[in-house]
Amino acid sequence: MRDLRSFFRPDKLISLRIVYSITFFFSITIYSILSFIEIKHHQENLKNLVSYTSQRITLNWLKILSISFYAVFLILFILGGLNMIGDFIPFDPYFVIFGFIAVFSAVYSFYGIKQPVIFGEVFHDGENGEKKETEKYSRSGLKDSHAEKYLKKLLTYMETNKPFLNGDLTIHDLAEKTGIARHHITQVLNEKYKRNFFTFVNEYRVKEVMERFSEPKFNNFTILAIAMDAGFNSKTTFNSFFKSQTGLTPSEYREKMTGVTK
Repeated sequence: MRDLRSFFRPDKLISLRIVYSITFFFSITIYSILSFIEIKHHQENLKNLVSYTSQRITLNWLKILSISFYAVFLILFILGGLNMIGDFIPFDPYFVIFGFIAVFSAVYSFYGIKQPVIFGEVFHDGENGEKKETEKYSRSGLKDSHAEKYLKKLLTYMETNKPFLNGDLTIHDLAEKTGIARHHITQVLNEKYKRNFFTFVNEYRVKEVMERFSEPKFNNFTILAIAMDAGFNSKTTFNSFFKSQTGLTPSEYREKMTGVTK
């Protein structure tokens, strides 16, 4: 076993070793926290861009990987500390570290290779101005009268054309169909309608499901089949969103309204 107990040996390098260790620990900690925050920010920002959830764009795998990385790092750091002050562990932590690096690299590479170019998949244009969704709306130059006009146009288009039936609907698609700039759609929905794009579209999908529940011709269809046909692409997302909007699960609502239980 590699002997780390000499780490605290009084010599001219002890201050350097201690400063390096502390700096290394805090740098990994801060980096991990910032990575987690950035992923969360990305997931929140997606709600203004797409109307669906997908592991291909939400980066849940990367969030899990970043949490796992820090958890293992913290354990190894503690084990290394124990090895410095005595024979508390029956193995060399260096071998564990090398094994962890190998496994982490393999897992990261596997998911990284499978990961598409996120914004290339969601969007089809590369205009720099369109990418700045988080800019202050006060700098957009959109007049209040135009915003009201855009909102009315969006609501009319949603009611008449039902684009939400497309399970892969993005804000780019809606901008293309309505002729309203994507950042203006985001601004109008956030400021005038108090919704993000994800909520805006999925409220229409819930409404569509509720309307179909009330139609006898859909009585022989399962709840999931109706939900998927209404634009939802995830059972989990549908169930949670439906309950958040109605206070009931889909099956409870359907049984209450129609008596149909399936």
